Amino acid sequence: MDTGRPWTADCRLNIGTQSSSSCRCSCAYAIGTDLGLLETYHELGARYITFAHNGHNDIADSANPSAPLGDKEEEHGGVSAFGRQVIAEMNRLGIMVDVTSTTPSS
Repeated sequence: MDTGRPWTADCRLNIGTQSSSSCRCSCAYAIGTDLGLLETYHELGARYITFAHNGHNDIADSANPSAPLGDKEEEHGGVSAFGRQVIAEMNRLGIMVDVTSTTPSS
C-alpha cells in the first residue's frame, strides 16, 4: 500500500529484513493520519513503532525538532490528540509504543 509518504517503503523494508522477533517501523510519520495503516503494518509483522525521529509529526513531538521543517521546540506539548488514538489502536493490536527520540512530555 503506497501512502505517498516517503518512509512507508522504509518501514516495509525494515519489517521484511529484521532477523529478530521484534520487527519495527522506525518512525510513525509513515502512518500520517491513517489509523488503518497500523493494522497493515501489524499484518506485515511490525510489533513496535517509534513515534518520532528527527522532527515532529502528527502523533508526537520529537526530541530533535527539525529547523528546516520549521519545527518549534514543541508542537503538541508531547503526544497529540491523534497520537492518543494511535496509542489506543496500537494497544488493541498488540504493537508496542517506542518513545525513544520523543520529548520528555511525550
